[in-house]
Amino acid sequence: MSSLSGHRVKFAKEFTAVYLRKDYKGVFMDKVPYETETPTIPRGEEFLIGVGALKKMHSPDIEIICDGDIATVDFTVYTNQTPQEQISRQWYFVQGPKHHCELKVGSREAVVDGRKTELLAEPEEMDGVIYLPYISLMKAMGASAYSYRGKMTAVSFEDGFTFDSSSTRLFRYYNMVLRNKVYGDVYGCFWFEAGRRLIPYRLYIPTSYRPDQPHKAIFYFHGGGGNEDAMFERTMDYAQEAAQRHGFVLVGTNGYIRSSFYGSLVPIIQTLDAIDPEQVDYDNPEGWPEETVRLRQLSLECIHEEMEEIFKKVNLDKDNLFATGNSAGSVACMHFALNEPELFNGICPTGGFINYNFYDLEKFKALHGDDYMMHIVGTEDDHGFDFLLRGHEKLEELGIRYQKVIIGGGNHSNAWVKPGSIDVMMDFFNHKTRGK
Repeated sequence: MSSLSGHRVKFAKEFTAVYLRKDYKGVFMDKVPYETETPTIPRGEEFLIGVGALKKMHSPDIEIICDGDIATVDFTVYTNQTPQEQISRQWYFVQGPKHHCELKVGSREAVVDGRKTELLAEPEEMDGVIYLPYISLMKAMGASAYSYRGKMTAVSFEDGFTFDSSSTRLFRYYNMVLRNKVYGDVYGCFWFEAGRRLIPYRLYIPTSYRPDQPHKAIFYFHGGGGNEDAMFERTMDYAQEAAQRHGFVLVGTNGYIRSSFYGSLVPIIQTLDAIDPEQVDYDNPEGWPEETVRLRQLSLECIHEEMEEIFKKVNLDKDNLFATGNSAGSVACMHFALNEPELFNGICPTGGFINYNFYDLEKFKALHGDDYMMHIVGTEDDHGFDFLLRGHEKLEELGIRYQKVIIGGGNHSNAWVKPGSIDVMMDFFNHKTRGK
């Protein structure tokens, strides 16, 4: 394995900008509202952000040390344009640019990368918390700042980032959030302490939802390279249209890292001919190094905390939760079906399957009744449609009754996003809903 010195793991979602408004006490990370523990305070055209909140916004890339009235900031910048390298089926950023800053409470003069810089506002201490001038501090380290009609400010390190015609829609979305948006697309995040990261998630709330009544829901587990937006955006909003019609809450989960497999070490089915069960460690058949295993374990821990956060936010019916996911997300569906069989009332893996030499399908059969699973795959799945058919043969050989949907011409990435696939999946989950 290559050395990880100077590398940082790529998260499932890398935020592109921080948005600030004078009428909001937190910040928006892209579309995700982060209700900071201490209020964001406007000072003219500047915004002061408490050190604790600032650490979380840019963790794990920022370190801030306060000694009396002196604040020292060390910040390594990673963006979606930062060079990447894949090591042991994990994606890592190569070392990004480093910045060092020294600021003093009550002084607008700061030293950034050895140069004196004039800030837009001075750092302040209030109620024992040091607040730093966010916009001018980030600009001194290479960020760009943009203002939308004097009502919203965006700060970004991404090359080419700018406000465009979508900014009006974005601004209006933020207005709805501030008015306590209830239905439709709803974004949230939570602090994942073990992973030192703000984890975003995304929901679709149908108008049939009532906070005092448990509601059925579909959890989507994204594939490698995806994130919590995948089901919403890849279907061009058709998933929300279908969820509204069928009355499902949609939950777009975030797997913490880009190649999470949600904690599973079971190989994908394409390894059937490549891995001899007699010659490998059954618990880690692909021989992943300690760091890959650690990151996958963190991913599983993350999804559990994520689900608990969502249960606090939305009244979901735990007897009527369902799961779907494409590619690596299909592995997640099977992983939960075997290891946490009471969690979901039915699953619909798509575009992938597991290597059944390392997954106890006999136990799967014992744990779940007939038609617990629907499997959706395309004939042109470039990861190997023939392997998926072998998975079907194994299920049938064991007498496991399931439903399968073959999408003619569908490939690995698009078979599951077609309206027909979404409709048949939701029909399947609807028929499995208890007590309807």
